[in-house]
Amino acid sequence: MDKKDRVMMIFLQECREIIETLENKILILEDNPEDRSMIDDIFRGIHTLKGNANSFGFTRLGNFVHYFEDYLDIFRKNDKPLNEHEADLLIRGFDIVKEIFEIEENETPDNPEQYDSVLNEIKSFLNIEPEAAPVELDLEDVVSSSHFENKDITNKNEELIAFEDDVIQKIKDDNLKIYHIIMKFDDDLYVRGYNHQLFFKLFSDLGEIAYSYVKISKDIPSIEVFDTEKSFVEEISTYLLTTSDLEDVEDVFEFIAEENEVEIALLALNTIEEAKNDCEANFEKILEEESQKQIINEVIANEQSKNESKTKAESTVKSNDSTSTSSQAPAASIRVESSKLDELFDSIGELVIAQSFINQSEKIRSINDNEINQYMEMLGKSTKIIQNKVMSLRMIPIRDTFLKMKRVARDVSKKTGKDINLVISGEETEIDKTMVDKLSEPLIHLLRNSIDHGIEDSEKRIANGKDPKGTVHLSASHKGSNFVIEIKDDGAGINKEIILAKAIEKGIAFSDEEYTDEEIVNFIFAAGFSTAASLTDISGRGVGLDAVKSSIEELRGKVNVETKEGEGSVFKIILPLTLAIIDGLTVKVEDDTFIIPTLSVIESFRPKNEDIQKIRNKGEFINFRGDILPIIRVNKLLELSDENVPFEESTLICIEHDRGKYVLQVEELLGRQQVVIKSLGKMMKSLKEISGAAILGSGNIALILNTEGIRDWLDSGDKNHE
Repeated sequence: MDKKDRVMMIFLQECREIIETLENKILILEDNPEDRSMIDDIFRGIHTLKGNANSFGFTRLGNFVHYFEDYLDIFRKNDKPLNEHEADLLIRGFDIVKEIFEIEENETPDNPEQYDSVLNEIKSFLNIEPEAAPVELDLEDVVSSSHFENKDITNKNEELIAFEDDVIQKIKDDNLKIYHIIMKFDDDLYVRGYNHQLFFKLFSDLGEIAYSYVKISKDIPSIEVFDTEKSFVEEISTYLLTTSDLEDVEDVFEFIAEENEVEIALLALNTIEEAKNDCEANFEKILEEESQKQIINEVIANEQSKNESKTKAESTVKSNDSTSTSSQAPAASIRVESSKLDELFDSIGELVIAQSFINQSEKIRSINDNEINQYMEMLGKSTKIIQNKVMSLRMIPIRDTFLKMKRVARDVSKKTGKDINLVISGEETEIDKTMVDKLSEPLIHLLRNSIDHGIEDSEKRIANGKDPKGTVHLSASHKGSNFVIEIKDDGAGINKEIILAKAIEKGIAFSDEEYTDEEIVNFIFAAGFSTAASLTDISGRGVGLDAVKSSIEELRGKVNVETKEGEGSVFKIILPLTLAIIDGLTVKVEDDTFIIPTLSVIESFRPKNEDIQKIRNKGEFINFRGDILPIIRVNKLLELSDENVPFEESTLICIEHDRGKYVLQVEELLGRQQVVIKSLGKMMKSLKEISGAAILGSGNIALILNTEGIRDWLDSGDKNHE
């Protein structure tokens, strides 16, 4: 990847982060239209996005954001809060910003479908005629309109003297700021995808270019060997007149220039006036006596010293302001590729395993030395601290994902005509970064389901004595070693009779069998199951909650449903805190060690013979707290042996599953521990009963049982027996 590609990659990533942050803030602003600080934050983000887009030639994005920024500026300067229509236009306008960015990134020629209509609405609000397109100057026109002098400038004070009286008067009348910008780009500027004309175009967007001076290299080769990809412009000195702040001027170079390639200084007007006055006072002496040039040079040198002192003073003030601001700013951060964090985590996993080897080594244990024992204890503590620190690097708040749900709730609310109040809590709860992105789709589907299927129409809610506005509560929390998300609504709940009838109609259930309430509710997770009466862009497409269930199970989690007709439903997603480490029970089967994820375990126990039942062609069952549950002998499941180990000499482990609980028979329960998960690779992918492996402290490898795959095997076995 060359320098240009790296810069472009950084630019695109920066734009994505800006857009994601702004989307959340716009939704917050809709709920709190009087929040002036939020409007300021959104304006700054849009302004940065505009500058970045123009810098990288994303002209369609830059053009739209130009008007969108003006739209925001009205509310930034006005204390009047946004009304519902204005907030809606803000959200629709930002949708266009997101779509145009994707179009520009993918180099697609067509504009978004609503581009013209939304842009015309914004222009209408700004009192701009839609058909009156803004006058766009070519880069050459901008450059040619700048005041270039074909002369040799030997010192910077001559540049200040060149300011004409009418320009100085304009600065005073319009209260303009004067920025002196010096650009010293490397000769690879063209290779990086830029040219000098681009800067003049960007400067003209901020204000007026008063004067520019270009220093050309004296070593320009002949036309025969001239390299068109090499820049021979050594330096450009530009004086920009604008009302913009220094931050806006610096934004022009955010992705284009290195820190040492650009110098920007805010000049005081009296600096220019003093230089001109001194020049006029000494002009006659220069004409009368050539020998006084040295004296004049000293005067100019003194003036430069003064200017430098003033500049330093201004810089000091600015530095103090910056220090004050930075003291309130959040802690500094650095951008690190996620792959490097993954490599670091893998290395720490190996360190933990190595430390366990040492702890459990018989040779080490045989050394009865207090000093060595003390060092071993220190090593164990240090390893644990490092592991926890690295683990924390992978953990990020669920906040951004939750805030996206506000937009989902808003859109579904408008499409269904239902008044919805989305309440979010626990958004600062942290989860493994690799899981966050994969949670968006399941959450969107569950939230849509709660609003579309769960919340009743306002008329029905009023008739049932409920608040006409429905409430959906989205929350996150840590419970033990699990991460739990709940989507709770105060709607009508799940009608089990309708669910069962639909399940029978689709062949998922059978009319001659009896089902518990839990089993009936879990039919909604069957593939293609839907109770929607009509096809919409929200419901009825056959892509139902089975997609949610599959997505969550890929994250080694599960979905539980609690419902009460007339009062509402709760969808509960239970996940491990991280995909890299699992909390499991270590068990012994034959001479091998296996791990069962504790997330799926209800209880382990020693059975009584009288609780065991054998049903012909069905298998072995146990009466567990009033439930008749199937027993799976792990040694036979994995084809380790055909031996029927007596139940009274073994341990049974009850496994929870939405399709029904079941029991695993193992010879011995060894304990509980956290292990680093290792993939088995593509060759073992077809082994559904095993989800991975882990290296134990003893150095032995333990396979991790896949409780979902075992349930599939059990269901398949039942059918075969029948």
